Amino acid sequence: MIGVSTLCMLDHPLESVLETVLPIFDHVEIICEGNHADLHIVESYSCTLSLHAPFSDLNTASLNRTILKESLRQITECLHLANTHGVRNVCIHPGHLSPLAIHFPEKTHEVHLQSLKTLVSVAEDTGVILGLENMPLVPILMGRTPGECSLFFNSIESDNLKMTFDMGHANTTGDVWQFLALKEYMTVVHLHDNEGDSDSHLAMGDGTTDFNMLPCLTHNQLVIEVNTYDHALKSLAFCTALFSTDIQHS
Repeated sequence: MIGVSTLCMLDHPLESVLETVLPIFDHVEIICEGNHADLHIVESYSCTLSLHAPFSDLNTASLNRTILKESLRQITECLHLANTHGVRNVCIHPGHLSPLAIHFPEKTHEVHLQSLKTLVSVAEDTGVILGLENMPLVPILMGRTPGECSLFFNSIESDNLKMTFDMGHANTTGDVWQFLALKEYMTVVHLHDNEGDSDSHLAMGDGTTDFNMLPCLTHNQLVIEVNTYDHALKSLAFCTALFSTDIQHS
């Protein structure tokens, strides 16, 4: 089952997004901020959902206690919303290094791990799976490589801490296949493309991402995460052709 992220219509009300995408897609990942923060209307629609927790202006590795507290509050609220609406998977971003944190990397990683432990505890209490997303290769971001992601999973053992594997982000590291080492943790896969040099969220096939590993990941919820609905439809066609070719060769 291939779903779509509301990123493709971020400037539209959530109701308008659902009315547009549900004739084609039967799974939607809602980015729970901006126009899509209010989930009360989802009960009126027949589809499966995953959620992407708020991330704009937030940082679970912040050394600023006020920002850290608000970051945890908003993500915790999203986990409770997931429980209320019967949603299993919630994607979260790792923290990042602020200008201050760059000077205190060990303290920052300590704060970040404690934040993850706090959120995992909430996930366990609410029965939600926390999908920690791998990030693009940007210096201030955490969780960019399989090695960096493994540090989180090795430090916190919980059935409620899993991975949202982002193939576009992985492409910026130069090798998407290396992430298969983390296959056991994956529950959701984000699909978009780029040229390897920036996180541009292009339509699948419009960049350099090697999607040939995708048939290895079909046990996960696949979510197209591109900037426009036209690109979502183009990506769906790309996936259909890819899986068709794989079946013919099997």
